[in-house]
Amino acid sequence: MSPEHQKPRAPKDELDDPLWQLLGNASNKKPSAFFARNVVRESRLQAPSSLPLSDRFKNLFRNRPIKIALCLSLIMISGFLTWPIIDSTSPSLTKARTTNAAGDSSTTATLNELIIEESLNAAADDPSIYTRDEIVAMIGF
Repeated sequence: MSPEHQKPRAPKDELDDPLWQLLGNASNKKPSAFFARNVVRESRLQAPSSLPLSDRFKNLFRNRPIKIALCLSLIMISGFLTWPIIDSTSPSLTKARTTNAAGDSSTTATLNELIIEESLNAAADDPSIYTRDEIVAMIGF
């Protein structure tokens, strides 16, 4: 062997280490053909079992019922957030309520008049339907 290919010598105290003596007594073995695969498998088994947050979300949304529930809840939340807020003290709403109340009262009055008129016509045909007091109340005396 040429001097440039010789192994560098270790310091004297390393040569006296019992580990080197033990390794010197070991037989030479070649690694198996599956050595790399086995090392990778063992390292994966010893890795922490917690998944990153992004992987947890991916796993969560793979389930179809969860996807459906999530979509429905998002639709409900967006509907709630976009629903118009009605201020009961606004002048336009108060005016609309007053107009509706006036329209409702005129409709109710007209309906009451029609009911009384039809009831009086029925009493004229058959006076035994109503008592005298009821007829007087319908006429308004």
